[in-house]
Amino acid sequence: MPFMIGLMVFSRGAYRYWVNHCTTYYVTERRIIHMYQFGWLHTTEIPVARIISISESRSFFEVLTDRGSVLVASGIGSGQKIRMEDIDSPGPVADAIRGLVP
Repeated sequence: MPFMIGLMVFSRGAYRYWVNHCTTYYVTERRIIHMYQFGWLHTTEIPVARIISISESRSFFEVLTDRGSVLVASGIGSGQKIRMEDIDSPGPVADAIRGLVP
């Protein structure tokens, strides 16, 4: 049983590393861009003028390691949300995005 728990923890970490390796975020004066590239390219863009919500979230473990997520939304639906996951110090990132919103 301890072997299975260790394998589960390792596989989740390996999966998270792989997803982070294939994911890129861009924050410009005009838009927020999320790009995932693994065999294909999937891009989601939100214009800064359409942003209606910016939120931060952290789990207990992420608070201890000063990591977290920033969610930027321009409406309802997965195509209108960008979740920047596993970033260092999400507070300054969220504040920088808030500074761009008119």
